[in-house]
Order: sequence, then C-alpha cells, then structure tokens
Amino acid sequence: MSNNAWKQYGGISKVDNFTTINASTIIADQFISRSTRPTYQFLNGTFQTSLDLISGRHLMSYDSTYVHANIAVNGNIYNNNKLYFGGNESIEYNDPRIYPTISIGETHAYMYGNAINIGVNTIEPKTAFNITGIDDSITDILTIESSNIYNRNIIAQNVNQRGVVIDTDDISSNIHFYNDDISTNNTNAPSATIQSTSGGIISTSTYSNTNVADGQFSFSASGTSLKTMGGVLTDISGEIHIQTEQGYLLNTSGGLIFLDQSTGNMQLDTSNNFIVN
Repeated sequence: MSNNAWKQYGGISKVDNFTTINASTIIADQFISRSTRPTYQFLNGTFQTSLDLISGRHLMSYDSTYVHANIAVNGNIYNNNKLYFGGNESIEYNDPRIYPTISIGETHAYMYGNAINIGVNTIEPKTAFNITGIDDSITDILTIESSNIYNRNIIAQNVNQRGVVIDTDDISSNIHFYNDDISTNNTNAPSATIQSTSGGIISTSTYSNTNVADGQFSFSASGTSLKTMGGVLTDISGEIHIQTEQGYLLNTSGGLIFLDQSTGNMQLDTSNNFIVN
C-alpha cells in the first residue's frame, strides 16, 4: 500500500486496528462510517447539526433534546411527563451560544397524561379530560368557539347517544335534552328544550309533562305573572284569576274540598260570597 493510500479506507483504524479513539476534539471536513448501517453508536456529549436530524425509527434522549425550529413526526409521540407551552418565549438551554432565554417551569401551562386520563395544568387528572386553572386572576376556564354564527356542542352523552346538547346563534341560546329513544344527532328534534331569546325571554318546551316533585314551582319578581294557554292567571299578589272566554270546567267527581293546612280541618269560606252560576 502506497504512502497515504490508507486514508481512503478509514485511516489509522485500518492500519493499527484500533477499536476505540478517545480524544477531546475531533475536527474533520467529513465524517464517514465504514459501516453503512451501524447497529449502535454512542455519543457521550453534545451533537449539533445545522440542518436536519433524521431518525428512521426512534429518537431517544436520557437528558434533554433541544430543537431550535420545528419537529415533524410521521408516527406517534410518547411523553412520560409534562408537555409545556411557552408561546414565543425562548426555552432555557445550557449553551452560551444560544441567545438569552427564560426558564420554563410551573408558571407555564402544560399537559400531562397517564394511561387513562389527560390533564391540563394538573398531574392528577380525575376525569378523562381534566382542566385546571393555574392563575387565580383567570376565572374563564373553557371556551368552545366557532368561526360560524351557529355553535352546537354535545356536553354530556352516554353510550346510547342520549344526552344534553347546547347551541347558540345571534337570536337564541338553547339547552336541548335528548331522551326517549332520541339520539343527539343534529337531525333529530330534542325531547325537551330550555331556550333564552333576545329581550331576556326564557321558554321551555317538551313533548310530555313538566313535573315538580317534592318542592315548589314559584316566580318571585316585581310585575311578574304566570299565564297559561287555558286562561289561568296568577299575579304577584298570590291571587288566582280565571278567564272563562273559552269556558271553565271544574271536575268535582272526587268532591270539592278546601283544606286549612294550619289546622288540618276542611273549611269552605264563603265570607266574601261564593257563587256558582
């Protein structure tokens, strides 16, 4: 072999059969491995690339990996700890060549998950998706916003697609209830609805009955009255006025009874006249 001819075959490893080179600094115009696809290479220090770092399978680091630009992944990303968000702020990195940085810590928003639940700003998510505020001055926790005038969201749904839907537009905001074999599909009419429209008007609609169990159904507001389509009107004084333009039917097949709740006695008070025509 002529002088210097060994250089094209890999240098001193070809001549002296070295298996390890230990040096503080290696400077080369080009670094070429004679093994085109080495099974394992270990670098104990810092590896810096000015362009791309391409991994055919896994990119693993036992300490830190700093990327100054973007990361594109064609597969899955597995993370066993927090995923922090710092906006456009620079991330702390122990390299004096990097411009001044800040420390990402507990003051920044993060996501954390285990095998079952995902948490925002909490490492102990109690539900499938647990959101926690970390700033006492911020009371708005969740915003579901649409670029359209109309916004519809399913906020609770069981395995059979029965549940509660809310929607809104410029005219009204609604809470829809889907039960009675009606799914939350937007093509179905809900089984009941509570609606608020412009002017502060609240209305309810249902395909069945509205019941109040073990309680009172009352309105308390100045100038407020409750009127039914049948002509029964209750005013704020507590009196009941019956309008009989359509006729009024009193079914007394079970008897007409007035009960004094304070004594438990049955009384019929005719001091202000009681007239039946």
